[in-house]
Amino acid sequence: MDFTVRYLLDDIHKYIFDRYIGVTEEEVAITSLDNRLRFVGFDVIGKGDVSSALASTRKAAEAVMARKATIAVLSHNHPGDYPLPSGDDIKTTEEIYAALRTVNVRLIDHVIIGNNEYVSLFKSSKYKYLFQNAEDSILYK
Repeated sequence: MDFTVRYLLDDIHKYIFDRYIGVTEEEVAITSLDNRLRFVGFDVIGKGDVSSALASTRKAAEAVMARKATIAVLSHNHPGDYPLPSGDDIKTTEEIYAALRTVNVRLIDHVIIGNNEYVSLFKSSKYKYLFQNAEDSILYK
């Protein structure tokens, strides 16, 4: 699957949304892209019950490095609930963003799926700051 720059986020969001159809427990995943913005993998890095999932920064870094990714999108679901980010969701985003930067991978979004809809933290005016830096912004000109 190849994503074009123009539709990069929309394509990624649709792909991630489709991957969570039928998933009944909370899962955290990393979608990996290479330096040409091509899809290179989708890896579940944490599982939990319907209310929580453990996501380790180490598993996130290992997944993107194994795929030789340079860009990543974090995602998780809220089975049976609305896709509103919690304080823990924001903290996890910040921690994984920082961990991936140490291995030269840019985290460009965190997508939360729930109740047949999703929220993109990058597209949210409230949380877009999590992804603000000069390196990342070149994708969105």
